[in-house]
Amino acid sequence: VETKTQRFIPGQADTEAITAIAFSQCKSYVAVAERAERGVITVYDLTTTTGSPRKRVLASTDVGSKEYVSVAFSPDGKWVIAQGGAPEWNVTLWNWERCKQLACVPAKPLGSD
Repeated sequence: VETKTQRFIPGQADTEAITAIAFSQCKSYVAVAERAERGVITVYDLTTTTGSPRKRVLASTDVGSKEYVSVAFSPDGKWVIAQGGAPEWNVTLWNWERCKQLACVPAKPLGSD
């Protein structure tokens, strides 16, 4: 339902900047990646009609970076995948509704050893 209204989504405490944003295919959820001591992704439920949107916070000690440089939802909206930044460049997969990390695999830029 289009309401012609807007709401601001506050960032997490102690974060430095937004580094990536993704919307689910159904447009009901937005994932916001932020730079911090440990990179963090917050998934907001945009269907919440009053007050602050419901959210899930995704963080991993495995990412090896202070930020995520890319984030995306799976086509069915059940998973979030994100690419961590330097120096590790790890790719992490979550079941975001349960805040459960499913995998974290190393990925290096082309041409690096």
